[in-house]
Amino acid sequence: MDKELEYIADQLKHSNKNYIFRTRTDTYLTEKEDGLYIMHTQGKKKEIEFRIKELRELYEGDGVFKFQSDDEIDHYLPLMESIKSAIDVFYDNNRDLKDKNVKFILEMLKQNPEARFGSELAHQIQNNLRLCLSFNTYSKKEVTGAIKRIIQSVEDHHRLEGSRGYLDFLQNRL
Repeated sequence: MDKELEYIADQLKHSNKNYIFRTRTDTYLTEKEDGLYIMHTQGKKKEIEFRIKELRELYEGDGVFKFQSDDEIDHYLPLMESIKSAIDVFYDNNRDLKDKNVKFILEMLKQNPEARFGSELAHQIQNNLRLCLSFNTYSKKEVTGAIKRIIQSVEDHHRLEGSRGYLDFLQNRL
């Protein structure tokens, strides 16, 4: 078994903070069931299963979301990208999605990030947040602040570029 994969899986199982998540481009995760993931590596026959904690168990501290200086932007990049990438991947498979649907889900998550809403998009965002908070330290206030910031971005792109302005922005940013 690849020692790097064992190390990463062990960190996830214990949800300790402040670890650096490094992996090769041939390593990826799939979700087997809610919170249970399988880590795959191309060319390896073995897979590693691990379970991540619920969001409410992963928040740390009482930090407030500040997004003004370059250092603050860098600090929140994993958090922001975890939300944006969930939306982007969901849109890849659900081309009828519109900005207003994304905004609605984000507004619900802003009120209670860990609540179950019966929405696949909300579920994907929550799972990405769980993975992110397994490796990074953020408070609940910081998570809701990041969601608010993304809602503002959805509104801005929607206003300027139409019903899928934000979604198209996500698709074209790389």
